[in-house]
Amino acid sequence: MIYFSISAGESCTKVSCCFFSIEICVIHNNQHYSCMGRNLSCIPPSIPSSIQTLDFSFNVLKHLQKTVFPVLSFLRVLDLSR
Repeated sequence: MIYFSISAGESCTKVSCCFFSIEICVIHNNQHYSCMGRNLSCIPPSIPSSIQTLDFSFNVLKHLQKTVFPVLSFLRVLDLSR
């Protein structure tokens, strides 16, 4: 399991400006990426290409652009539920 956090002091791009609200996201077995309930307003851009499951449920996502997700050929589950 890998934990990471991103602080407000890091550079902010158009897609990554939500990082000030991210506390901790978790990657399980390099396959499952969970940012459930982190009060995110956008999707973080650095999602590993090997990810099979993305969980962004219970966040405040308003808009999703086509370019938000990189090529994720292994992605099987995307949870954006509230």
